Amino acid sequence: MTKPNYVVYPAIFDNEDNDGYYTVTFPDIPDTATDGKTLVEAIKNAPDALL
Repeated sequence: MTKPNYVVYPAIFDNEDNDGYYTVTFPDIPDTATDGKTLVEAIKNAPDALL
């Protein structure tokens, strides 16, 4: 049986004290972050931060 070829990174989405923006950070990858005006935009931007 073959194992899947992907990695999972937890993400934290925070919108407190960010002027309405959602900040996305990754606890397993220091100094990696992105944001978005909406939660949907932040979710769409999150994978690009990992490249």
